Amino acid sequence: MSTDPVKEFMSSALVTWVRTFESDGGGGLTYAALADGVFLYDVMQHIDGRNGGGGRPVNRHPVDAASRLANLAAVLLRIKAFYQVSRCAWLPSFEK
Repeated sequence: MSTDPVKEFMSSALVTWVRTFESDGGGGLTYAALADGVFLYDVMQHIDGRNGGGGRPVNRHPVDAASRLANLAAVLLRIKAFYQVSRCAWLPSFEK
């Protein structure tokens, strides 16, 4: 019995967590809304409000695969920047 991979993904723990950032509680979150990268970018902005993301703006109305990929690349840059800052905060200081 095969399952729909999109349906399976949308019921995953990660998507359930991301839904908590939606103003209506996540009831209207769709796969398309995640795939265009705008909502994920906004989630990262909420988590890490610094002016980050490598200076790459997000296209709020992506119309093709290239603009959606650019948005997801901006999300990835925000995640990397947040991780690097968080990781460095835990590193011990060796200065005397």
